Amino acid sequence: MFAALLTLTMLATAAPSTPVTPAAPPAPQAAVDAPACVASRAPIATPALGEGDAQIQLLGELRRTLDSFQQLKELKRLKIRKLERKARDERMLAMPRAEQALEASDLDEQERDTRVDADAAAHREDTFHIDSTWSVSKGMVLKLSNFSGVVLVEGWGRDFVRLEADRDRRDRVRISQSPQLLDLSTLSPMGFAEVDFKVTVPDWMPVLVNSVESDVTVKGIKAAVQASSIRGDVRCTGGSGNRRLSSVEGKVQVADAKGDVTAGSIDNDVALENIDGLVQVETVNGDVRLDRIASADVDASSMAGSVVFTGPFQKKGRYRLASHSGDVTVGVPDGADLDVSVATFNGDFSSVLPAPRPPHARGRRFGFTLGAGGSTLELESYQGLIQLLRPADARSRRAPRAPIAPIAPIAPAPPARKEGR
Repeated sequence: MFAALLTLTMLATAAPSTPVTPAAPPAPQAAVDAPACVASRAPIATPALGEGDAQIQLLGELRRTLDSFQQLKELKRLKIRKLERKARDERMLAMPRAEQALEASDLDEQERDTRVDADAAAHREDTFHIDSTWSVSKGMVLKLSNFSGVVLVEGWGRDFVRLEADRDRRDRVRISQSPQLLDLSTLSPMGFAEVDFKVTVPDWMPVLVNSVESDVTVKGIKAAVQASSIRGDVRCTGGSGNRRLSSVEGKVQVADAKGDVTAGSIDNDVALENIDGLVQVETVNGDVRLDRIASADVDASSMAGSVVFTGPFQKKGRYRLASHSGDVTVGVPDGADLDVSVATFNGDFSSVLPAPRPPHARGRRFGFTLGAGGSTLELESYQGLIQLLRPADARSRRAPRAPIAPIAPIAPAPPARKEGR
């Protein structure tokens, strides 16, 4: 087989010095018992083949030979696999039942690892990396839309945008730029593009991110940030400017930021830490944690989760914390001047600070003053526990959840093979 392939290849690539003329066809035999009215036909002349025609015929023969060789390889592979499976079945039949189960488990793990390795290798082969940098002018806004994948937006002190993205073969990244807007979006023939983004922008550039299943992280932006996801987590750290973050099924977290913050989630938690600005937080089935909040206006509520607040109370500030069926915990520092209002229907109230005993009737609503008063603290819970604690006790009793770690947009590494038992 290999000798035939070599011969055909040499013949196809060799250039003959003279045109190849086939031998003259043999004379046709005379018709036997032909009717007198039927005239004998003249033989059809075969045109002479030129150099190009001969090469085309040889290449066709080479292609058909290669196809046959591939078919033989596939048949040989299937035959070897069939023989291996037959030998495995015969070996397992000769084993005790316990050893048969153990052997079958090991073989299943090996086959599963082989499939995973093959899938990871195929993913790497079908993944394309984009790395591009260009200059931008002040006054532009970044808008990024993605269906699935990881989105990481970072700020730096240069008037350049660097785009790094990993996409599949069928997906595309569309870049549209105008004097006011830099628009990054994804396209896919299936309608569901999966692209990992890492975009580095000037820290003065406002950021707008919309996604469906992406985890979104924004870091170090000294301008307005608006980010949303349906099934992914949303996180914003550092920088300054107003933040507006939301998710339906994912967590929302803001940390170390100066500016007004509006954050919300439907089925998950919202956590704010070290914020200097107005705060408005809302969730339905998640917890709310506000730690070290330096704000004169805080409004936080949860339908089925707990609400925890710690931070200095500003003069003439307004703080409203509410939960329907969860607990409300406030860490009150020493020397705080507060006018406290408590409302609960079927819940309870406790305080480590001097406070009046709550009434026993349902639908209780009462108030009291800490220090000289001046700032308003409104606490509401339909059937949860409302408690005033020291800041350290409030933090220890409601330990912060693990932060949402940003994921670098890189191609996944193949999983490590498991060693045999």
